[in-house]
Amino acid sequence: MAAQYARYDRGYRDLANLDLYEPSQRETFQLTAGISLGKFGNLSMGHFAFKNHDGDTFRTCNVTWSYSPRNLGIFYLSASKSNQSNDWAGFIQWIIPLGKTGRENLSMSLERDESKTYSQRIDYTRTVPSNGGFGWNLGYRHINSQEDNRIVQADLTWRTDVIQLSGGIYGPKNAENYWANASGSLVFMNGNFFPSNQIYDAFVLVSTDGVADVPVLFENSLVGKTDTDGHLMIPTVPAYYNAKYQIDPLDLPLNMKVDEIEQRIAVRSGGGHVLRFPMRQTTPAMIRLVDPFGQHLPVGSQAFLLSGEMSYVGMDGLAYFEDIPKDSRLNIRLPNGKSCQTEVFFSDQAQNRQAHLIGPLTCFPE
Repeated sequence: MAAQYARYDRGYRDLANLDLYEPSQRETFQLTAGISLGKFGNLSMGHFAFKNHDGDTFRTCNVTWSYSPRNLGIFYLSASKSNQSNDWAGFIQWIIPLGKTGRENLSMSLERDESKTYSQRIDYTRTVPSNGGFGWNLGYRHINSQEDNRIVQADLTWRTDVIQLSGGIYGPKNAENYWANASGSLVFMNGNFFPSNQIYDAFVLVSTDGVADVPVLFENSLVGKTDTDGHLMIPTVPAYYNAKYQIDPLDLPLNMKVDEIEQRIAVRSGGGHVLRFPMRQTTPAMIRLVDPFGQHLPVGSQAFLLSGEMSYVGMDGLAYFEDIPKDSRLNIRLPNGKSCQTEVFFSDQAQNRQAHLIGPLTCFPE
C-alpha cells in the first residue's frame, strides 16, 4: 500500500512544467494498494484526486485484476469510476506473446466507456529491434454506436543505423488516412559527420580506436556494430542517467587487446559524449625453448621479457606470451636455480598474425 499527498503554490516549478505560465495542479492525492492472490493472479486498487488553482477537483477510482494462465500470456480485467460521470468505464484484455524473440504479441480487448459505448479491438504487433530491422502494427476496432463503426490500422517501420522510415493507414472505411514519415539526424563530432537516427534527448558516440564490426550493447541490449572507422552512434540516451555501455570482444582477433569492455557515463540533456574503448594490436606468441643439446627446457622454468612479463615453461618447452616485441631477449630461470638466455626474432609479416609459434630457440647459459 502507498499514499502520497502534494500541495503546490502558484509559483512552484519543476522540470515537467518549467515552460508553463502557471502549473494547473494545486493539490494531488494518490492512494494505491495491491495484493497477490497466488495462483489466481494479482489485484490492485487506486484512488486519485487532482485539484487545480481554480478549485475544480477531479477524482477517479479503479480496480484491476491480472492473471497469467501459464504460457498463454496475461489477462486483464479493469474498471474505473470518476466524479465527472454518473457511469463507469472498464476493459477486458488478453495479451498473447508470439515467437521466441519476445517482440511479437497478439492483443484482444473489449472496452466500455463512461457513455456506455462498447468497442472491440484486436492488434498484432511486432516492435522494431533495438539494433535495427522491421516492425509493424496491424489493428482492427469495432465501435458499437457509430455509423462508420469499423476502424482499421496498419503501419510498417524500418530502422537502420542512420534513418527510420515508417508509413501506414488509419481510419474507417472510405475515410482512411494515409501517412509516411522519415526521420534522422546529422551530428558533427570528433572532427567528423555522423548520420544517425533521430536524437530526442542525448547521444553517445562509441569509439573502438578504428576497429570495425565490434558489437556494442546499451543497457545490456545489442544496438549495433561499429562501422569501418570504429564508430557507432547511440541516439536514444536518456539525459542525466548513468547508463551502462559495453562491447563484446568475443569476435575480436586473438592479437587484439582490450583494456575494458564496460563503462558507465551520464550525459546532459541536448548534449553528446565520445566514449572510447581503447584497443591495440598485440603479438601473441608460443615460443619453444631448448638447451644447447636440443632438449626441451624443464617444465616450471620461468621466462622473462625485459619488460618484466613472465611466462612459465610448460610441456615440450613451450612458453606463451600475450604480447612480445619484435626483437626481444628472453631470460630464463631454471628450476635448479641456473639461468640462460636467448634472442627472439621474427618478421613484420609474422608480427601481424593472430598467433604464431616461434622456435625452437636455443637458450645459452649466462
